[in-house]
Amino acid sequence: IWDIRAEFRECCGQKIRHILKERHGIKLSVPTIYRVIRERYKLHSKQKKWKRRIPLRKATKPREAVQVDTVDLGDIYAFTAIDIYTREIFVRIKSRLDAQSGKEVLQELINTWGKIEHVQRDGGPEFKKEWEEYARQYIPEIRTARPYKKNEQAYIEKLNRTLRDECVGHWKYSQDDLLYVQEKVDEFVDYYHNKRPHLALNFATPSQFILCCI
Repeated sequence: IWDIRAEFRECCGQKIRHILKERHGIKLSVPTIYRVIRERYKLHSKQKKWKRRIPLRKATKPREAVQVDTVDLGDIYAFTAIDIYTREIFVRIKSRLDAQSGKEVLQELINTWGKIEHVQRDGGPEFKKEWEEYARQYIPEIRTARPYKKNEQAYIEKLNRTLRDECVGHWKYSQDDLLYVQEKVDEFVDYYHNKRPHLALNFATPSQFILCCI
């Protein structure tokens, strides 16, 4: 962990986690990685205290605020998104956890959902470089959730848990499973939108709720 951090210019824990897995087949949580880093280094936030962070966004209409994240499924990854107003979801399975894959998923998301006013991500490498360059062309406001503030990503974190509990489980999938998992996910998204009642929508489905917004 120390060697990787030095080689990649004091990179973040998420990147170290990815490199450990790709190079050495070692899987560690981000909090564990930071505990190891602190044994040698004193960490300082790169976020300047005086710099104002975009406020946590609420939504009163569709596409006003979307949260995005990823789920580690072993050798493949689920890129997830949720409209926090309508509770509509979007899930794509990719073989790599990188910014190019993130960009490809964002392109599909915008093509499917249309204009998005605000998107919130975490600080993962899949939401850097190519993803960010593309996002800034089409989304007026981009917010990065504060590290370890799970309540800021509450909607997408709940979706990720539901995706595991009701669809993909806690198995570790290989890259050969990518198409199979995407098919399972597509079926789940259809069920989620059209059959699964949502407590926050007064037991309506997202599809029923969105009709009331038109």
